[in-house]
Amino acid sequence: MSKLHILGSCSGTEPFPGCHHTSLVLEHQDVLYWFDAGECCSYTAHLMGLDLLKVRYIFISHTHMDHVGGLGNLLWTMQKMTFVKKIYPEFDLNIFIPEQETLDGTLMVLRQAENGFQTSFHVHGQSVRQGTLLEENDLAVESIPNRHIPYDESDNPRSWSYRMTVNGKKIIFSGDVDSVDELSVWMDNCDLLMMETGHHKASEVCARLKSQYPGVKDVIFLHHGRELLNDRAGALQRAETAWGGSVKVASDAMTIEL
Repeated sequence: MSKLHILGSCSGTEPFPGCHHTSLVLEHQDVLYWFDAGECCSYTAHLMGLDLLKVRYIFISHTHMDHVGGLGNLLWTMQKMTFVKKIYPEFDLNIFIPEQETLDGTLMVLRQAENGFQTSFHVHGQSVRQGTLLEENDLAVESIPNRHIPYDESDNPRSWSYRMTVNGKKIIFSGDVDSVDELSVWMDNCDLLMMETGHHKASEVCARLKSQYPGVKDVIFLHHGRELLNDRAGALQRAETAWGGSVKVASDAMTIEL
């Protein structure tokens, strides 16, 4: 059975107890597919019992710190686990990232660590492009740009949303979006929308989904903003009233079976 693991559920606020910056993992056919890498993501994953040496792909929505602040530590911890387990597997670790300079800087810092970050696995940075990024093992990962960050001077997107198709189910990870309507091309057939509330109220998102996007079957909120951080019960009640049914609110170390 495939599973989604929420490693971090907080937006880029000041620290909140028990709620770290955004990161999630799809566990599918004994491989880990990583989406965003907020602070402490590798720490939480390890304590949840996930084998970090099974990570093969990392997809970054955008390079703000609350989405990449744990990337260096994830890579360092993966290297550390090879020494702890005394196994040195060779594999390609593909990192899809909107701005290659962020990965280059992260690797530069890591090379100042012990052993110069010499690893048995091979890190490959890849630019994010619109369309299908990955197809393997009954899994597809697609991307579309959004306007959370303005396009660069060459009109290239700098922020992305992702859709996973796994076991016949379609799951959208919004990343950070300017508007939920930016995801409209995927909304007609969506089994689960993982929607950020760092920049949106959950109740307003639910009202929009209810009126405009009946193809969305289920929703879970993550990347929590202050409405949910300060009044989780109240925000959930308002969201469920607007949705007309139950919705989910992500917590760190939560697992969703698919």
